[in-house]
Amino acid sequence: VDAETKREITFAKICEKSEKLGKGLVSQGITYGDVVAICSENNIDYFWIVLGVLRAGASCALLSPTYTAREWEHALSVSQPKVVMCSISVCETKLEQYLETSSVEKVLVWDSKGRSLPKNTMSLEDILEPTSIAQIQKREQKNLYVVTHNPSEKYEADKQQTKNLPAFILSSSGSTGLPKGVVLTHLNITTALTTSGHYTSHDDVALGVSPFCHAYGLLLALMCMCEGTRIVVVHKFKPDLFIQSIKEYQITSLYLVASLLVFLMKKDVLDKPECSSVRHIWTGAAPLSPKLQQLVLDKLAGRAVLHHSYGLTETTFTMFTCTVESCTLGTPGKVTPGMECKVIDVETGKITGPNCKGELCFRGPLIMKEYMMNVGETSKAIDSDGWLHSGDLGYYNVDGYFYIVDRLKELIKYQGYQVSPSELESILVIHPGIHDAAVIGIEDETYGELPGAFVVRDSDTHITADDIKHYVALSNYGV
Repeated sequence: VDAETKREITFAKICEKSEKLGKGLVSQGITYGDVVAICSENNIDYFWIVLGVLRAGASCALLSPTYTAREWEHALSVSQPKVVMCSISVCETKLEQYLETSSVEKVLVWDSKGRSLPKNTMSLEDILEPTSIAQIQKREQKNLYVVTHNPSEKYEADKQQTKNLPAFILSSSGSTGLPKGVVLTHLNITTALTTSGHYTSHDDVALGVSPFCHAYGLLLALMCMCEGTRIVVVHKFKPDLFIQSIKEYQITSLYLVASLLVFLMKKDVLDKPECSSVRHIWTGAAPLSPKLQQLVLDKLAGRAVLHHSYGLTETTFTMFTCTVESCTLGTPGKVTPGMECKVIDVETGKITGPNCKGELCFRGPLIMKEYMMNVGETSKAIDSDGWLHSGDLGYYNVDGYFYIVDRLKELIKYQGYQVSPSELESILVIHPGIHDAAVIGIEDETYGELPGAFVVRDSDTHITADDIKHYVALSNYGV
């Protein structure tokens, strides 16, 4: 369901349109090994377009419509798409970048009915293969839930030949430079969906606000299609629409990043009628401070369950997950079944024991295939034994629960202490007078580094720098 236009699409229609698109792309010369780039704001057409590309045997390079010109140039040069598919709004602003990339042969635009298209583009509708009345009637009573749970109805493909082929090319976080192209195989995706079945169900109603071009949003979209979950899609986060949609569509499951959870807390609606339908709140893509978790638990008072998780694009979404309770504050949980995790000393590379900080490393069927066209970075990330080095500092306790400290390269080193920017940020943003915050390390001759915060105050507050320093005083080295 489109939260803004109220347009709906059924699972049967998703199946029908994706099949037509898959055949249409094949007729345009798309085959195994080709890359099709998809760029759009969140919308309900995204589902059948992604499936259609996969049906054609190509891999999907998911690009953000918010990229700068430099990021566009980099993303297209890395993914080398043969075809770019985009919404009309994206086409009108980004077309020049598409056409400047030598690998791009076609630009296909959807949602362009009644609109004049720029030169060198064509409507996506023009390549859709017609479907016979008999085929439509056959699928009329079907939905994607039935199809994906009935092997006889699945799209015909040789699993042994396709399981190790690229399915998606996603952008890494880009925390240490321009984003890299993370290649996830069909085996990565099917394994992730198999292990994430408890995140949603056929009876749930989910709110799709996280960008589908990012790992977190993509996982939600794929889970909903596989489990038959109704999903209400928000094009772009708008505070009033976000809260209105929860109430109007009786959302049962929220999938949020930390900033959206903070937003709901500051709006003071978690225990109000607007959110009375919510039964589960899933958080990921950024750390949650124990203080914020406890505030949310107090506000929910048992009416809904809070879940927290940790993962990387390179690990096909989720590595740890748990239900947040007073006894598990601050942990994203235990290792996903079927995966291995070890913690190694940053200096020696030796495996550490419980409660010893080190770099988190992962191995198993969820590990990405490679960074696209970047052998050097791939070999740095995945060692000869198949361990992915995450670049995250963390530890585990004697019960097997993991804790994330921060990115190794982002830690602020103050008088021998390691200060976590994300920890300070998570404390800052829950202050009622602070709208947003970012923490960095500032070089200092005496102390090595000092943490500095960029703070955006709420428009109706008059807090001072001294007020903020007093609030953040976690310890004698935390300010």
